Formats: sequence, C-alpha cells, structure tokens
Amino acid sequence: KKNWMPRAARPTLSSPRPPRRAAARVECSHLEHGNMRQPTSTSRRTALASALCGALLSAPQAAITGPVSAAEQLPAASLAAELLALIPSMEFGAPATNATVPPALARKIEARAAAVERQAARDNAKDPRLSDSWRLIYSNGREITNLATGLPLGFVLGKTYQPVDVQTGRFENQGLVEHRLGLARASTLVI
Repeated sequence: KKNWMPRAARPTLSSPRPPRRAAARVECSHLEHGNMRQPTSTSRRTALASALCGALLSAPQAAITGPVSAAEQLPAASLAAELLALIPSMEFGAPATNATVPPALARKIEARAAAVERQAARDNAKDPRLSDSWRLIYSNGREITNLATGLPLGFVLGKTYQPVDVQTGRFENQGLVEHRLGLARASTLVI
C-alpha cells in the first residue's frame, strides 16, 4: 500500500482555500489510494469526515452490529449535530485537538465520532460528495496537534482546510499560520 500522508510539513505562500460548502469539516485520515477502507481504531486520527458526510448529506444508514447505547440509536444526523456541538471554537479559527481541549472532552468527542461512524453508510469514503475542500474543526492527528499546540515566535495555527479527492484517494491539510499580533501571515501544507 502506498502511504498518502507523509509526516513532513512544507511551507507555502498560497493561502488555504475556503470551503465550498457551509458545512463544518473534520479531518479524514482514512482515505487510501485504490482501497478506500473504513477506519480502524489504530488508523482513525479524528472525528471522521466520511461519517459526518453521510450523516449531514443524508446518506443511507448501515445496520449497527454489537451492543448499541441509547445515544447510538439516534439518527446519524442527530449524532453528527451532537458531535459538532461538543467541539469548541478555538482562537484564530484553529481546529480543536486532543491536546488543546481537556482530556475528558477529547474522550467524549472521540466516543461520539465513533458512534457517528457506526451509524454511517459503509461506503461513505467512496461517496463523490465528499470530494471538496472541508474545514478541519477537530483532530487528534500528530501533525495538526503539533501545529495547534504551539509554534515559535508568537505564531499560531489558524483556520485549516482539507481538500479531499475521493477519486484519487488524496487529501492534505492546508493551514493558515498567523502571528498573534498580526505581524505576518502564511500557510502551511501538511500532506
């Protein structure tokens, strides 16, 4: 398998593209070229976009296997709305991360994301409606967490977008980096 997510971040001069949808975005790190698979607990880095895509775009729901909690019996759209309500807004529009929110809240967000995933259609990662530029609102991926928890010289991570191309299985994070005093602004690309 080819890994489409190298760990290096490359600075660029272009600014991130704004999302074309009015929907919130969470990181989608489970897309692989040719073999779009559902995330496992080891590969999931965030509340997943494919699950939210299905819930927010009213994709058909899949059957749930195993024990089902009362919260998981809610429709996928309700679960997605509850998940989005849990995620706090961060300074400069940066995505919340498991390092920037209290541990109890991070566990709650990730548990709710898992419930949304179980409710979502199994082929959401292949849904062409997912191909777009989405705003990242939560991540527990190391690359984003490192940027969100502190940059040198007064720089902070701002709004971050993730263009997703379902057809090729590619995605990347495009984050705006700003100086706290507004002295400078740049963007970074994490692929």
